Amino acid sequence: MKKLTKKQKYLIKIPLFIISIIIITWFLFPITRPTWLIRTHMLILTPKGTSMERVIEVVEKNDRWRIRNISYNRGHLNRAGVRRISGGAQSILVYHGDYLITAVCVFYCFDEEGKLIDIGVWKEYGA
Repeated sequence: MKKLTKKQKYLIKIPLFIISIIIITWFLFPITRPTWLIRTHMLILTPKGTSMERVIEVVEKNDRWRIRNISYNRGHLNRAGVRRISGGAQSILVYHGDYLITAVCVFYCFDEEGKLIDIGVWKEYGA
């Protein structure tokens, strides 16, 4: 087998290093993750059918997240650039962290019985 030259070794190491930095950044800074990935992660932590009280517990356990609003009479989301959520009766709006001038927002939508029916995620720039 032919031995790799220094140039070939660098051509392998540099892309691996860049890919590693991107992966580490994804895990450390939610702002770099796409909204669909944040939504998927949140549905793993709080699956559909989770009670409103349990969602509040999960949010309060995380130091970076904070509840911005709890509504017992509004449970729909109609925001540009975010999946439309309808049919809900209650909701919780959570900031999942501020990163420089951007905030990651998660909207939890519940039915009349306080069970989670869907989650919407967006990023607010200039927040």
